[in-house]
Amino acid sequence: MPRLTRFSGPPAAASLSSRSQGAGIGLPARIVCAEGLAAQAVTRHGACALGLAHTGPLPAGAWVLASGGAARAVIDSGRARAIDAALDLLDAIARGDLDEALASGCLARYFAIVSRHADI
Repeated sequence: MPRLTRFSGPPAAASLSSRSQGAGIGLPARIVCAEGLAAQAVTRHGACALGLAHTGPLPAGAWVLASGGAARAVIDSGRARAIDAALDLLDAIARGDLDEALASGCLARYFAIVSRHADI
């Protein structure tokens, strides 16, 4: 078995921070390396450590929905892109970059895309 790359630790803001853990929002994460039920992954916020107890062991390159420092479900790359797009839209709304009517229509489209995957 090849040696795993060890992260010295991501910056606090780059990990699955308390703001995402507390909110219960799942973030798409791509597994970089894993050993047993422990993995290093990358999310939109940077590098993080993930537990794989809910998914079982996974190979490098696998996509998961992560929350609270754990991989909650295995997803495909298309689902990961759809969720990231919805999160980008929510960020734009929070910054006030979109008016209410445009934001409402965009959110409806993105959530329709994300909800097509009934496995999660």
